[in-house]
Amino acid sequence: MEVGVSRLLTLRGVTATKASVPFISSPKRRNKHQDANKLANLSFSTQSCQPEKKFLNETVQTKSHLPAFGNLELFRSKIAVSDVNGDYLYEDVYLRSWDLAQGVIDLLGDTCKGRHVALLCPGGLGHVIGVWSCWLSGHVAVPLCPSSDQERLEYQLMKTKCDLVITTPDQVNRIHNLVKKNNIKMIVLDDTWWTDPKTLDDIQQDSSLPTSLVDPDLIKDSNALILYTSGMTQKPRGVIYNHQTLSQQIENVVKAWEMTSSDSVLHSLNLDSMYGSVLSLQAPLSSGARVTLLPTSHVCDTTKIWSNLLGVGLKSGKTLPKINLFPSVPSTYISLLQSYNELCKDKKTKDYVKSSCGKRIRLMVSSTSSLSNSVISQWKNITGHKIVDNFVSTESGAGLEERETQIVKFRDHTKSQIDVLAQNHGNENSDEPSPIITGELRMKLMPDVIDTKYIDEDENISCEEGWFHTGDLVDYADGGHRLWGKLNMYKIFYKNAWVDTLEVEKKLLSHKDIDDCYVLGLGDIKENQQLAVVLVLTQTRRVNIDNILEWCSQNMADDMVPNMFKMVTRIDRDNTGHVDKIKLRALFSDQDILCFHDNKL
Repeated sequence: MEVGVSRLLTLRGVTATKASVPFISSPKRRNKHQDANKLANLSFSTQSCQPEKKFLNETVQTKSHLPAFGNLELFRSKIAVSDVNGDYLYEDVYLRSWDLAQGVIDLLGDTCKGRHVALLCPGGLGHVIGVWSCWLSGHVAVPLCPSSDQERLEYQLMKTKCDLVITTPDQVNRIHNLVKKNNIKMIVLDDTWWTDPKTLDDIQQDSSLPTSLVDPDLIKDSNALILYTSGMTQKPRGVIYNHQTLSQQIENVVKAWEMTSSDSVLHSLNLDSMYGSVLSLQAPLSSGARVTLLPTSHVCDTTKIWSNLLGVGLKSGKTLPKINLFPSVPSTYISLLQSYNELCKDKKTKDYVKSSCGKRIRLMVSSTSSLSNSVISQWKNITGHKIVDNFVSTESGAGLEERETQIVKFRDHTKSQIDVLAQNHGNENSDEPSPIITGELRMKLMPDVIDTKYIDEDENISCEEGWFHTGDLVDYADGGHRLWGKLNMYKIFYKNAWVDTLEVEKKLLSHKDIDDCYVLGLGDIKENQQLAVVLVLTQTRRVNIDNILEWCSQNMADDMVPNMFKMVTRIDRDNTGHVDKIKLRALFSDQDILCFHDNKL
């Protein structure tokens, strides 16, 4: 297989040649747009911290969010992205993306559009220019998460049938053998792609920017992005979004969060999700906002997050850019609360935190699962902010409270017959308090996502008449939803490993003194959870929990031994053998999220 471009150079430090590993290309940035669009003599600066042009009217009227960089001309001299390497103006980000798009076309050719291009880039400029280069060259971006496990990474790459991978030197070893074996092309971005950020002096407002490398009229209905589900209930499933649908999702969150070009977003989320990749990154960029991207990993760097929220390095004392919008997840808020007690031990520091957050930040958002009342209360006490809970899923996008929803109970596990317990037509709030209704949540999909499909499958993401089964168990009252449980979650993340709760249950039932049991996961599904078991012990033998624990330690792997036991005289089940989840919930009233391995309430 020919690489196709002599301009693409082999990565320094990778012992590969065109003859031995022809699928690898490592382009140095050549500023190819300058020749193509007569933008010669643009000088570059090594300055990383730069002032940005102030707009007379910060609430600039944006145009269509299709594609996400469609408003670029309005903000070309504003800072778009800040990361560990520097601050990058919108024009600079676009030109780097254009250069990379040309490299993508050089490798894949310009006659076949809609190819799948995987992106394995840590949080930073590399991810942004990778996504934009796909769209500029007419291809489909498939963001992969650098912190995901190897099995998931390889599964997504092969399931998507990617023709090209764009990655960085620190990630090459994870996929080198895989792309070689499957004859997949690969671009490894060296450091020339994020060095020498442009400054305001380099911007020529009267010059024209290079246009997209594909016909803009073809973009509207073409595919733009493939995002994978978490894989907690079954194998991860790729959901295909076209540019039209993506634009609508962006517009929805821009309106909901009231984003403008004066916003500055702190981003510490994974970039392979709807929440992290689209709502918290592409949406702000489409509005002219500034996005500060922190590197993502399994471990939350709370010191960096607190430093950015407060505008000053807690270790360096360096002044940092103002942040006024913080989208995050429950596990991060919990970690920030824990580190707060370590960082803020005196009243003066605590007063400073509350004052700074109150003056600087206008919106704090959470998603993926509901926050507990205790976290909401603690966070408000220390920052003065009430965190806004925002429902997001890969299939349906964002905006629970604006959607039409149903609270239902299915009559059996096949979900063929249903009882509707309550229905909300969107933004319904009554002055009179209503009783709490508990059931499974169904969501009415917006028209733009009803026909969205899973990759390589004929199945739409919607069920009958445009409804989507979320698999979430909620309490509903007064137009509000509170998530407390998830169905069909047979795998949980426990002791840094994925554990199959059904396998644990099967093993426990092999104990001669256990008559019945049910195993479930507790806590945030994105982080380490607790493994709990509800036990019914035989009445004919003398046995206690110490006997059970000793047996578990001798007969089960360490990551399969539950760390929470509940002893009961019986486990209530329906006539099909499914456990009554609401009655189980009462045993774990202090837990925020309960994860059940079967799919019936």
